[in-house]
Amino acid sequence: MSQEKKPLITEGWSASSSTTDVEDVPFDFEKHEARPAQKKRRLLRSPFFFIVDFAVLALAVYALTSRRRSSHHLPWQGDITGYTPVFDSEIVIFEPHPEFISNHTSLESLIEARKFWEQSIPPGQGFITIDPERAKDYDLPRLMPNHVGGYSLGTSIIHSLHCLYAIMAEYDALALGQRSPFTHDMHHINHCFDYVRQSLMCGGDTALGGWDIELNGQVGSTQMNVPHVCKNFGELCRIQAKSMIGSMVRGTQINGNLARTSQTLGRQHELGLW
Repeated sequence: MSQEKKPLITEGWSASSSTTDVEDVPFDFEKHEARPAQKKRRLLRSPFFFIVDFAVLALAVYALTSRRRSSHHLPWQGDITGYTPVFDSEIVIFEPHPEFISNHTSLESLIEARKFWEQSIPPGQGFITIDPERAKDYDLPRLMPNHVGGYSLGTSIIHSLHCLYAIMAEYDALALGQRSPFTHDMHHINHCFDYVRQSLMCGGDTALGGWDIELNGQVGSTQMNVPHVCKNFGELCRIQAKSMIGSMVRGTQINGNLARTSQTLGRQHELGLW
């Protein structure tokens, strides 16, 4: 007895049905009716929306690339105007340099320490000569007149060193029981505290230092003997030295400090700050 084969399609018509058998198997038009026209209409959008999408995408790409481009061209801790060159970086291991520190008990010690501070800055004390014609192409700060009839601007790093030495000199005057007699010195020192603070924050040095000291059972870190990524200071000084001719600024604190007299301690020039 042969087994009856089931049709592949159980609803509607079967593949073996003839056209004359259509009436025997009624077709459910509500269930099977295809609507390709409506589907096609759903996929179609107004060209206006494509234009809007493209414009938004273009703006997003432009904003992203311009942000990357602007941040990429800003020199790290450098001159935002582009007037000064971009300096190389180098690895520097921080080590103790006691020669830069006085013993805070004698004027002679401060004078000796000052020699090393002076040797660590470029000639011209961080001021560079500015070409007025070239300066027109840059958004520079207000130029300062120098002693040869030209114009100069100072650099932040050397001003920071100047401020740090000024703080140490003032500290020594206090430690020796003598305050500096100049009436504006406290304003100057307060400015230096704030300037050095901002200079350090601008640098944002994140080099890691570990446990290297123990005192009374407490561990600590001097952060010394640690490698740091630094701007090449020797290169900076060499380039600034080439632009220092006539750059000593007329009437500024730089020259004024060198000519001051410490009447309280009875010595001339020796507490002057460069």
